[in-house]
Amino acid sequence: MCIQSDENRKLYQFLSRQLLKVAVKSRVLPRKGASLPVYALEAQLENLSDVAVVLQDVSINAKPYIQVRSLNAWDIAEPETVHEKPLLNPGDVIQVAYLLTETADAVRSPDFKESRLDLAQLQVAWMGNMGEEGKLSTGWLSARRR
Repeated sequence: MCIQSDENRKLYQFLSRQLLKVAVKSRVLPRKGASLPVYALEAQLENLSDVAVVLQDVSINAKPYIQVRSLNAWDIAEPETVHEKPLLNPGDVIQVAYLLTETADAVRSPDFKESRLDLAQLQVAWMGNMGEEGKLSTGWLSARRR
């Protein structure tokens, strides 16, 4: 990234690198006799930097017709249990998972399509070892309809 100042004609260059790699997949879970589909959403977060980062928040921003249930240890712990936030050292990978249930309102949604359904966005916030903060959000993740 380059920034040029018109007053002094100075050119500043900033090196920018990707810090986290996010790989996401979703699929429909087979359930006999279930009227509403349930989707598994899995994501792998990999630290591509040369410094450790602490994941401050990993969450799902779901469409209104989707109910979310986290399968991550820090979300399902007992209320009195204090879970440390995940630390990702350089090269570390962590996997997060969610169950997403489609509600009856999905068919009435303007996002409804016969073949694919938009489910949610994955949002990740982290803090570096010097206190710098970062955030990212994926695009809308979708899954094939049954």
